[in-house]
Amino acid sequence: MPCYYDNKRFNKIQFIEVFLCGFSFALTSFNKMNSHKEEPKQGQVFFPDHLLRKVDSARSNLLPQKSSGRYLKEYKVFCNWRLGNKVVGIDERVMLAFFEDQYQNSKPSCLWSYYSMIRSCLLIHEQVDIKRYGELQQYLKRKTAGCMTKKSKILSHLDVTRFLNQADDDTYLLLKVILILGIFGGCRRDELINLIIDDVEDHNNFIKVCIPKTKTGISRSFVITEDEEGCDPCVTVRKYISLRPAYLTNKRLLIGYRNKKCVAQVVGVHTVGNAPRKIAEYLGLADANQYTGHCFRRSSASLLVEGGGDLGTLMTHGGWKSVNVARGYVEQSTRMKTNIAKKIMGSFNETREFTTTSSVSTPHTACETVETSVENENDQFLASTSCSSSSLIRTPSLPVCKEKKAEDLLLASGNHFKNLSNCTFNFYIGK
Repeated sequence: MPCYYDNKRFNKIQFIEVFLCGFSFALTSFNKMNSHKEEPKQGQVFFPDHLLRKVDSARSNLLPQKSSGRYLKEYKVFCNWRLGNKVVGIDERVMLAFFEDQYQNSKPSCLWSYYSMIRSCLLIHEQVDIKRYGELQQYLKRKTAGCMTKKSKILSHLDVTRFLNQADDDTYLLLKVILILGIFGGCRRDELINLIIDDVEDHNNFIKVCIPKTKTGISRSFVITEDEEGCDPCVTVRKYISLRPAYLTNKRLLIGYRNKKCVAQVVGVHTVGNAPRKIAEYLGLADANQYTGHCFRRSSASLLVEGGGDLGTLMTHGGWKSVNVARGYVEQSTRMKTNIAKKIMGSFNETREFTTTSSVSTPHTACETVETSVENENDQFLASTSCSSSSLIRTPSLPVCKEKKAEDLLLASGNHFKNLSNCTFNFYIGK
């Protein structure tokens, strides 16, 4: 009995193990067969797990590389706000409540920048697009209505020429070169410090500068020429380049300048950003601190429009894709407003003429009454008449006498009419 029981028990356990192994093998084979033979249904995506890391890596590059830290900072503020208020999920009510709290604790002009950064992060990390929230956009428009953006002041054409002609090269040569590159090229701070010596091409009569790396990814180039008022920016740039040390291996164009010679230290973004303020202080301009690093770019756009440049030329010069952004860089200076006023007054002067009115009482007949205004015998005849004509023959004008009748006045003026009916003629006096 014991032996029989053990063998029977052994057979049951062995049978269960074999059955489980066979079932597991069959299930694995079935899954493999289905994974190779069955195709995903329409709208169904089969995505292996080993590709998830690549997806995360690709999403991390969707934010702007330079300001990604600020984007993530604002997104973290929004996440902490949700945790603090025990909010689960995202809808338009949540966003309205969040921006209402932000409006109480920050400037109204900052709301749109917060909206842009949080929208990008939500779309990347949570696949939520708040752009379709119409009430939220209307709320932001109402709260930011009337807010004036703070912009840098600009340098006029007179300010630029004064500094280039009056400032001493022994002290201000570097600032002159920064000013020339910034004005002629409409450059940003980063574009100036990233220029290398190979980007400058000297063509004797002019200097061509290429900007391969820009904020918008559009490469630009510009030319430096001589000024009409005796200022020669090309000479200044050539002088600065000739002072570069021979042992210098760095190809950066802008390097330090001290004690009448260039040094190996490269120029940083803060030096370029403070250049407009130092130029304004030298010229004695008011509010010198308001001439920021964006002064050169705004000044270049404004000077281009003052010189007669159209909108297309302006967008090409600055590398702008948006018309509204390009217009925002143009500052209406006193010179531009003066030119507009002169054009308005010019239209008044063109229409300021003496007129004479003539009326016709009977159709199909010549004018019977004419009102004239003659100051001297050298004035030409001017009449305004209402009649209808089938033909008009004009001859050289003759002097007019006040004593003549209406028909004689018309004939004496050199204008002959026939078959007149319901027409209007205007005659102007010219000296």
